[in-house]
Amino acid sequence: MNHTDLAGYLSAAAWADGPVTDGEQALLENLLFSLGVERDEARALLKAWEFKAPEAPSLTTLSERAQGIALLRALLILSYSDGHFGIEELPYLSKILDRFKVSSEELLQLRLQAQYYLDPEALNVEIDPTLVDANDWEQVETTAKAAKVRLREEAGVKIATELTEADESSLLLILYRGRDFNLAFARAEFEKRRDDLIERHGPKYDSGLLQAQVGLATLAKWDRLYAERCSHCGLAAPGRKGDLCPKCGEDYV
Repeated sequence: MNHTDLAGYLSAAAWADGPVTDGEQALLENLLFSLGVERDEARALLKAWEFKAPEAPSLTTLSERAQGIALLRALLILSYSDGHFGIEELPYLSKILDRFKVSSEELLQLRLQAQYYLDPEALNVEIDPTLVDANDWEQVETTAKAAKVRLREEAGVKIATELTEADESSLLLILYRGRDFNLAFARAEFEKRRDDLIERHGPKYDSGLLQAQVGLATLAKWDRLYAERCSHCGLAAPGRKGDLCPKCGEDYV
């Protein structure tokens, strides 16, 4: 499948649930790069469909299974990038699933690889509005801190549970995907870092080492999605970046 068709297929899927956002446009460029398209070329190809949906190209030239699997993973990343799987994108996935007879286990592993390519889910830190109305900022801070601790614990459990479904190859690709989810590259990177991981996590089996490190790395990404205080008014109430401070109404950054 040539670069123009790859870009057209991904762009058509991105347009399936509405106009493509700036964030989706940047993601499309990164996904094309992972599929072997250099950034300047990817940017030029995508510009043609910046304001209109392309007609999805035929998959007749998609003959190599490896390329089909890579495109399927890119489509899953795109589908999950807005926080949920959109039914509108299903036809684009189904054509590849049918063409290459992708098994349910393969699809599960690709879904996990796609999910952990993206930032983890970050929920809003809920605060009782009556505390805000009463200007009880000390209690707002206490409540927000407790809420963030609870959210982090829940995120940790969710991540650990999900990772039990990931096989060793998926764990390797999640940690060391490189440019293009190259498994040989990922294994080589793991071997270079094995001693460091054993020192950090203890003498576990390889899958245990990888699972522990993916969990740590994902929670670190989760932490970066939140601010510990409002940078505008100084309220020491943690909040998700981009949400409004309950005291001054400015964005958390």
